[in-house]
Amino acid sequence: IHGSNQASLTISKKPKLDVSNKLEWLVNYPYGCLEQTVSAVFPQLYLKNFITTTEKGQKKLDENINAAIKNLRKFQLGNGAFSYWPGQVEESRWATNYAGHFLISAQKLGYNVPDDLLEKWQKYQKYQARITEQNLTERVYRLYLLALNGQAEFGAMNLLKENEINKLNDTQKWLLAGAYKLAGLENTAKQIASEAGIQVKEYENMDVTY
Repeated sequence: IHGSNQASLTISKKPKLDVSNKLEWLVNYPYGCLEQTVSAVFPQLYLKNFITTTEKGQKKLDENINAAIKNLRKFQLGNGAFSYWPGQVEESRWATNYAGHFLISAQKLGYNVPDDLLEKWQKYQKYQARITEQNLTERVYRLYLLALNGQAEFGAMNLLKENEINKLNDTQKWLLAGAYKLAGLENTAKQIASEAGIQVKEYENMDVTY
């Protein structure tokens, strides 16, 4: 039919990158658990910035993002944490971090994130920030997200900086530096960043972080 044909062209230094097919797979990913739900939709927040899509394509992205925001309510528990699967009663601290990161980012881009969804998340995270017997990546990621949401927990941040800075790997140091930067403490952020390298070491910790 006239006007219905279409083609795509990918230009890349790497062979067989096939961007169009990968984007199509991402946008139509059949997610189920919280990790898959967020991983599928988080990148879609930014696709409009660097690819050209039709009006129908842009609408599809918005629909996916709004559907994911709505769907996340099925994962949230009464205390504000998120479970890994909808309907579970056991909280997943890392999934809670990850879901909150997406919700904060979506809200900053103008998407409608229900206030109670983030407020309950924030209350839970502030409580968890006082607990020190947890995975370091989990703890510092939480502090970065609270600062990103304008609710920096300075006590917990200072505790990490003063007592455990030598235990932090490069990724963790950058997250902590980012938290201080977002909180407006530029000198402290620069101090921590100056001690951080750019090595991301491999690790096996799939039961806590992913």
